[in-house]
Amino acid sequence: MGEKNKHALMPKLRFPEFRNDSGWEEAFLGDLVEIVSPPKKIKTSRYLREGRFPIIDQSPDVQCGWTNDVDTLIDNPLPLIVFGDHTCVLKLINRPFAQGADGIKIFKPKRTPSTEFLYHFLCAHPLEMESYKRHFSILKGAQIFYPEVEAEQKKIANCLSSLDEFIANEVSKLEVLRDHKCGLMQQLFPQEGQTQPRLRFPEFRNKPGWSKCKLGDLVSISSGKSPSQYALSSDGRYPFIKVEDLNNCTKYQVNSREYCNDAKGVVSEGALLFPKRGAAIELNKIRITSVGILFDTNLMAIIPHDATELEFLFYYLSCVGLSQIADTSTIPQINNKHIIPFIVYKPLRLEQQKIADCLTATDDSIAAQEAMIDALKTHKRGLMQQLFPAPEEQ
Repeated sequence: MGEKNKHALMPKLRFPEFRNDSGWEEAFLGDLVEIVSPPKKIKTSRYLREGRFPIIDQSPDVQCGWTNDVDTLIDNPLPLIVFGDHTCVLKLINRPFAQGADGIKIFKPKRTPSTEFLYHFLCAHPLEMESYKRHFSILKGAQIFYPEVEAEQKKIANCLSSLDEFIANEVSKLEVLRDHKCGLMQQLFPQEGQTQPRLRFPEFRNKPGWSKCKLGDLVSISSGKSPSQYALSSDGRYPFIKVEDLNNCTKYQVNSREYCNDAKGVVSEGALLFPKRGAAIELNKIRITSVGILFDTNLMAIIPHDATELEFLFYYLSCVGLSQIADTSTIPQINNKHIIPFIVYKPLRLEQQKIADCLTATDDSIAAQEAMIDALKTHKRGLMQQLFPAPEEQ
């Protein structure tokens, strides 16, 4: 690469103190880095659940296990970049670690740019995984742009590292909220073998205990229809829901990939929709219909009668789990014969509403936190596009 090209590259955004500096250098990754080899690799069978040192592999998880074996440690020098040769996952490791099963490349810059800067640059220009092949040979040919001045490298790396720490902190808050919800549900609903919850709101503690009911006495049951009975398209009045459409929503099912204008067999809003066979039962995919819908034969719906609060039943069944209703002896399946006799416990309507409102408020907090994290990640992506030159723009 000629000297002219080396200094013609400029990002869209530079910190004020570097705006009068020369352009950025350009080089191939393979010319900038050296490979770090581990003393030895740890077999999966030797992973510990707890230990002094993390084991790093190519999975998205920060670590895949732990070890106490100091003879396996990589600590020369830190930080180091770990690249998943099959998965293209990138990690910046700042503490001594051991390498897990084969499939990662560990490397560091020979001289410049800094490890932290290089890591953030690679995150800004990720490789696309091409099936289950080795990708480091492709990564070595990637163009790397970096400023000559080490202070500018550090400024960019510190900016993005601070944002990563902020995002990680918000993710931790999200996990706390999710754990809080899980614990709350375990206390607000009777657990297996119990007929009463461990926690009741103060205004209901002197009220009658929860009554034992058959689920079939609380709901009407609706079965799905074959898609061949309808003229389906990408637009229409009623969403036609299939099991895979449950992945596009969380609590409320509002859309699908296919629609229909035929009202025959429509289930109105205010039903609970869930899969009736297969692995999706184990994943506990229960949704509330917030519009009138149609659905296929792999799904079923139950519509609560007036004495049962819809969202209370949603949370109750979410806590119990569809697998407790299903026949799981072979392929998991749920039919009318499983729903009708299934025993549930419920309080009076006002207490149902209170429980539903409490858990809905918790869900709202979780959704708000998820939205904040998504916004921060979007902000980071936009910032990286401004802070690093893109090869296609040169």
